[in-house]
Amino acid sequence: FIIVGHRPKPTDLISCQLTFIHIMVCLTGGDLLLTDIFESLNINNDFKCKATFYISRVMRGLSICNTCLLSVVQAVTISPSTSLLAKFKPRLKMYLIYAFFCIWSFNLLYSSNQILYVGGFTNLSETNQMKVTKSCTLLPKNYIIKGLILTVSISRDVFLVGVMLTTSAYMLNILFRHQRQCKHLHSIRHLRASPEK
Repeated sequence: FIIVGHRPKPTDLISCQLTFIHIMVCLTGGDLLLTDIFESLNINNDFKCKATFYISRVMRGLSICNTCLLSVVQAVTISPSTSLLAKFKPRLKMYLIYAFFCIWSFNLLYSSNQILYVGGFTNLSETNQMKVTKSCTLLPKNYIIKGLILTVSISRDVFLVGVMLTTSAYMLNILFRHQRQCKHLHSIRHLRASPEK
């Protein structure tokens, strides 16, 4: 956006969000760098674990949702004027704002279970705690809740990957047809006699 006269495209908005999301994933991933940052601030261990795992799960969900949204926006952008997707082109930026609101709301609410089921590691003799990092633990969950969370997570991921595969196949089809038309027009141009002849 630094270039003068550059108007942001819909894909720019998604790319900015994906950049922010992946920076946050890097901060919460690996050996949990965010946990070390919280530790240097002398923040309560329980709060630190809950915040780190919550942010990590939210960012993971946002990453796959925004990647899927980027794929859909690219499909709409390159769709020909005769396709069904072409009617979404004029108001694409407005639809993106609604999509961002829905994606953020869903992921913030859905990942809130991390606040309930993650805590600071307290007692080594507790057998129902699963140690995740040196200072954080997963608290036991009811089998129904665990199954429900797993079902929703898998359903979301399968649905989004399915949408990405569909839009990618659609874009490949459009690009293949465009290439074929270009070759056809190019061959006709070569067949036509030049004005000099």
